[in-house]
Amino acid sequence: MIDGIGRMQPLVAAAADAAPKAPPGPVGATAGTGGTPPGVLQPGADSSLSRIAAELAASPPVDSGKVERLRMAIADGSYKPDPMAIAGAMLALETVPAAK
Repeated sequence: MIDGIGRMQPLVAAAADAAPKAPPGPVGATAGTGGTPPGVLQPGADSSLSRIAAELAASPPVDSGKVERLRMAIADGSYKPDPMAIAGAMLALETVPAAK
């Protein structure tokens, strides 16, 4: 990694410096929403999670037909990826939607 002046920095040190550090808080501190500690489910949340889990379990995790079509297109040379579309989709994943 190169700093603003151009000197090289070890990657391990740069990664350690970039790691987020949470400020120390009092024991029993809450997440700030309704006094519920982090990781504790709100009442009724378990039924929502069960419903979502059931919906996900009912659908296949991968569209096998699409995978096979892409595999065949790559094999016969007809697949032409659009770098701009790929970059746009990647940026859209990282962009926060504008408030309305």
